Amino acid sequence: MKVLLTGPHWSGGDLMSSIASGFSEAGHEVKLFYDDRKNFYSYPRKSFYFLNIPRYYNFFSDKYRCSLGREFSNFVYSWKPETVISVNGHNFMPEIISSISNDLKIPFAAWLVDDVANWPDTPILSYLHAYSHIFVGDEAWISSLKLIKADQPIFCVPQGGDPHIFKPIRLEKVYDLSLVGNFLPNNPLFGISFLRVSVLKFLAKDGFNIKIIGAGADGIRKYFNGFKNVDIQNGSISDEELNEIYNKTKISISLMAPQYRNDFSARIFNAALAECFQLSDYKNNISKYFSNGEMPFFKDLGELKRLVIRYLDDDIERERLAKLSRATVLAAHTWAYRAKEILHLIRD
Repeated sequence: MKVLLTGPHWSGGDLMSSIASGFSEAGHEVKLFYDDRKNFYSYPRKSFYFLNIPRYYNFFSDKYRCSLGREFSNFVYSWKPETVISVNGHNFMPEIISSISNDLKIPFAAWLVDDVANWPDTPILSYLHAYSHIFVGDEAWISSLKLIKADQPIFCVPQGGDPHIFKPIRLEKVYDLSLVGNFLPNNPLFGISFLRVSVLKFLAKDGFNIKIIGAGADGIRKYFNGFKNVDIQNGSISDEELNEIYNKTKISISLMAPQYRNDFSARIFNAALAECFQLSDYKNNISKYFSNGEMPFFKDLGELKRLVIRYLDDDIERERLAKLSRATVLAAHTWAYRAKEILHLIRD
């Protein structure tokens, strides 16, 4: 099947390329169209956003989307895909989506890997009616979307992992603990920043060798004490660099952004594929994905500390569970597996 994937660039790793490789591995011919590419209207749109002038921001946003839509339409009609899947999909006008779907008589689906309720400045909620199918990355988002628009099928298909990038490479375990995440406080998706800092500060006082990586991490020492001896790396890193960090870490601490209430981002699956042992904050579906105890979870700081001490002292059990988590993700949580899930649901 000819599958066209469209979506934005992500900082650090290239999520869209990982998703595309999954569809290719599942046996499909895939092309990728980035829907956040620059055009004539990009710069005034961005300027008025930061100047907080909604009238002109909205004007140039519509111009940007119309221009992008014409470029996208030319791409689509030239290649003639059999299915289009838009990841987060808020940069195409609904008229473009409907026109392509009706003219070519193909499904045009939206796969929302972020909770759109956290993005009030984008019109995605008013665009959803144009898509033939809606997939969401967290089961909890379905009920809110049904309150808005429930005509199309809505399914939960969580993110996956990329085994071509994330894999064991047998490096020396130089970090007791690591945490990779966003520490920027000014975005609604990243309200967990201060929670992450408080958890890390709690662990740092016990002298664990900790590695912290993420955008905004340079502000940790600036605004908080207790991090003098912690290895802090500011900014996003490539997936290949992240795989190295996982391979150098005894325990990766997983603290998901608050938009994930039942499920997970790709990060937890990628760390498992790197055969890095993880401790995760509790999510309702954790035992659904990791049903053999390979992903111990915690609900409070005391429980987290006890688990850290236990598994740092037990190399054999920690490594056994890390191998088991990798096998679990390879069997059922790669991007290729997600591609099969989505296309099966579209065909049915």
